[in-house]
Amino acid sequence: MIARNSLSGVVLSGGQARRMQRAGHESVEKGLLVLHGRPLVAWSQQYLDPRVDTIYVSANRCTEVYARFGQVVVDDPGLGTDVGPLAGLASVLARVQTSWVLSLPVDVPVLPVDLLERLAAQAEAADSPIAYAFSAQAHPLCMLVHRSTLTSLRDYLLRGERKVQIWQSLNRAVRVDFPVDEISFLNINGPADLVRAEQCIGPDGVV
Repeated sequence: MIARNSLSGVVLSGGQARRMQRAGHESVEKGLLVLHGRPLVAWSQQYLDPRVDTIYVSANRCTEVYARFGQVVVDDPGLGTDVGPLAGLASVLARVQTSWVLSLPVDVPVLPVDLLERLAAQAEAADSPIAYAFSAQAHPLCMLVHRSTLTSLRDYLLRGERKVQIWQSLNRAVRVDFPVDEISFLNINGPADLVRAEQCIGPDGVV
């Protein structure tokens, strides 16, 4: 098991919620959408807080608000524009002092309690610098990643590449299977997903 002082957490909140856009609004800040009275970023913070040494929030807008939930890191402009979540991860990997980072997308409010433990166990067993979650489908941004991957990630992005799973495969990432249930890994991609989450889970995240 990875010691807490060797582990940082990052909430990836840098993208625009294009599928949540409403008429008359240029964009919706997905991480600040409210689920049971709390912004989505607070759900990620709740998961990370007892498990990691430091919490970072990858965000390019509303940084003063996000700063309530962790140390805000904006994307490195040298990596290009509209690069996607890997730019946020690269910027955080360049900042952290720990060996490992647990990455969570801001739009996945409910996660298995043993997510970290299982990712860490499989990364260690496979001697891999990356382990990511799979439950009915891949959840590549729910990953445990070693800081040593930073150089490969920057090189990948500077080549114009963007796909998360291709980069992971280049770094011998290991897939970790989780049981399929109704709400774990539910991705809040649209209004219907937010309504479903409100209906399926309680304010404390219990199904």
